[in-house]
Amino acid sequence: MKVVLSSSNKSVISCLNRPTSMRVFQFIIVSTVLFLAACQGELEYSLKGKFKNAEGKSLYIEKAGVQGFQTIATAVLDSDGEFLFTFPVRDAGYYRIRVGSDQSIILIIDKGESVLVNGDATNLGQNYTVEGSKNSVLYKEFFSSYQKNMVSIDSLKQMYTVIMQTTRDAIQIRQIQEQFGELSSAQSTFSKNFIDAHINDFVVLSVVESLEPEPNMEYYKKVESSMSKNFPNSVLAQNFVKKVSDLNRIAIGSIPPEIQMSDPNGNIVALSSLKGKVVLVDFWASWCRPCRMESPNLVRLYNQFNSSGFEIYSVSLDKNKNSWLQAIQQDQLNWIHVSELAYWNTSVVKTYGFSGIPFTVLLDRDGKIIGKNLRGAQLAQKVQEVLS
Repeated sequence: MKVVLSSSNKSVISCLNRPTSMRVFQFIIVSTVLFLAACQGELEYSLKGKFKNAEGKSLYIEKAGVQGFQTIATAVLDSDGEFLFTFPVRDAGYYRIRVGSDQSIILIIDKGESVLVNGDATNLGQNYTVEGSKNSVLYKEFFSSYQKNMVSIDSLKQMYTVIMQTTRDAIQIRQIQEQFGELSSAQSTFSKNFIDAHINDFVVLSVVESLEPEPNMEYYKKVESSMSKNFPNSVLAQNFVKKVSDLNRIAIGSIPPEIQMSDPNGNIVALSSLKGKVVLVDFWASWCRPCRMESPNLVRLYNQFNSSGFEIYSVSLDKNKNSWLQAIQQDQLNWIHVSELAYWNTSVVKTYGFSGIPFTVLLDRDGKIIGKNLRGAQLAQKVQEVLS
């Protein structure tokens, strides 16, 4: 399990942002878009639905592009909660249907589809149905299972927090970590099976993001090949193909990109300055619960091998310095720490091509990558092997 940076993207379609009555709104949208479709030769899709408990609430249709979601239409729902939109579309894409500020669902809509969605606006994400869109149905199927797994993982996180704030019992911590690993393994297997079963569908573009890239590069390449073949004109697909290419920059055997950041005292510490040691580059943050769960393992590893030439170079994605420093002290992380305090805008996110933390890169004495995202006994074995 890891904290994941959303890969949702922003469209270049202009925004119709003035709420109006539903019937007038439908007329404006349909008339304008039919004209555009006729001019550009694009296929239409229609989105029709009904949301209960939504009278007087604003409905937003948002499309994903390379920078996030952008609103392309909005309206105020009548007492019946019904809506109808018709738009031109070139390729399959991700759309967010949002009611108010906090209720939303994700749909994946392709050319020529007539999509019907119904739901309850009081808890839309858990209470909706969708028809007429194969990828939207598959998305709902996958992420319903994913969310159930997250409930179990959240329960473990809460238990871990209580233990860390009270007894810090090593046996209990280890038991939680083992359960955490079992849940993560089960989710990984489910994701892989889902990708294999639906490799030619656009939905796998989001499913593959539930897998850590390095141990699952085979699946990243499968999806890359599918996107290139089946959706060559999709901006989101093109962005993913570029991401896989970027991941190859930190392939096993390569020299990783340089990192030069400030430590807590404001001194610049370069990653390259540690050449000659076996170095674990650890990307983490104080707010990342999976990262904090891994801290006891790193502490044991550091205490065991530091005197033999092992070092940890931790790069934080924190944005609050006090939170960063408190986590270092609380978890007793007595090694090198650096940060730009820039959250997900930290420069290394792009240069190292990761979308979730914790993320680690293990370097040998020559500064070459010999492992990525190794954990627990596997990491300890690799470090011992290199130091021997």
